[in-house]
Amino acid sequence: MKKTLAQITALFCIELIILFPFYTVNALTVSNAKVADVTENSAIVSWLTDENSTSIVHYGINDILNQSEENESFATNHTIMLRQLVNDKEYSFVASSCDKENNCTNSTRQNFTSGGDVTPPELTVIIPEFVNTGTINIIGATEPF
Repeated sequence: MKKTLAQITALFCIELIILFPFYTVNALTVSNAKVADVTENSAIVSWLTDENSTSIVHYGINDILNQSEENESFATNHTIMLRQLVNDKEYSFVASSCDKENNCTNSTRQNFTSGGDVTPPELTVIIPEFVNTGTINIIGATEPF
């Protein structure tokens, strides 16, 4: 019986699938990277991964990621505190994680501004007890912008 090239190729592919182990690689993914609780000299960066992995944040002023904070514990919910920030500076950061097989991935680069004026302004107002009109004019001032 004469076999065509297509039949031989098909048989070869079937044998490859049966004889060789077939592995799928699940890539580590980072999601929901964000910064919170920003103060004059600190901030908290958090993110999620789809499997247990380490936590590291590379960060710095003006897109220069020359500092890092790391936690080598394996987790899927990651939180890193950035300390000793310079007040009122724009920082960039990238959250990174590596799993037990040393598959590593990064978040996208994000920015935040440290501190600035984080104290809410005070406004002292005296409101009359009784008012004969439908509106009250409140006049005041806050600190300069």
